[in-house]
Amino acid sequence: MDWIKKHYEKIILALALLLVIASAAVLSLNVGRLSEEVLNAPRQPKPKGKGVQPMDFGAYSNALVAVQQPPLWTNKEHWTFTQGPGEKQPTTQVSTNVANLPALVRVDHVPFNLLFLAYSGDGHNFQLNFLTRAQTFMVSDVGDEVGNRFYKTGYMTKKFEIKKTQANIGGSLREVDVSELTLQHQGEDPIVLVHGQIKEGREPVAWVVCPGSARMLDVRRDLLFSCGDATYNVIDITPKQMIIINQKSEEKLTIPLSVPKQ
Repeated sequence: MDWIKKHYEKIILALALLLVIASAAVLSLNVGRLSEEVLNAPRQPKPKGKGVQPMDFGAYSNALVAVQQPPLWTNKEHWTFTQGPGEKQPTTQVSTNVANLPALVRVDHVPFNLLFLAYSGDGHNFQLNFLTRAQTFMVSDVGDEVGNRFYKTGYMTKKFEIKKTQANIGGSLREVDVSELTLQHQGEDPIVLVHGQIKEGREPVAWVVCPGSARMLDVRRDLLFSCGDATYNVIDITPKQMIIINQKSEEKLTIPLSVPKQ
């Protein structure tokens, strides 16, 4: 014990020297291993397969040009462009060969029933029932179209007038609401609906025959019908023609009334 006490500082120094030597040995081993990895790196096998080939962007460039400058189709016989007040883009009226389109055979005016069921305030939120079609529509104000996001009737609300009358109900006179709401479809006479009373109107119905079929279809304005692989939306029906739009190509087509062969 006396010897340790006398040589205490020498022992501490010897231990410190041993730690330094051990650290130097470990560092030397790590440096040797790293050098070996660096030297062997170029000899490692290359990945199999071809390298990345340069891409030809010509097709993509052509597609971008086609989007910016779309081609004009000229396979129709006649094109007439019209522009109304306030329209930013011209509408296209297409006159085309009707050989591959539905043929318009006949146009009838058939009755249908309407009911002006309710309203609020001094003339808002009108509730209209197209009874024959089992459709009920809510119209916010005069000037709005009768319809919803799924179906447009083409009838516009033109006028509303609040009217009251006295009627004998259950042996006593009572005030009855007979307010009038006027509807009108473009090109037709107005229809005056009386609150709570059924009104009969008439609408054009087109009878068409699809190519390759002998069966006639009855179609109405603002509704879709299919002929073969094509689906059309009926824009308007007059006594002498039917205007439709191809849902896929968005072409506006005028189909004249077929004249029977003599």
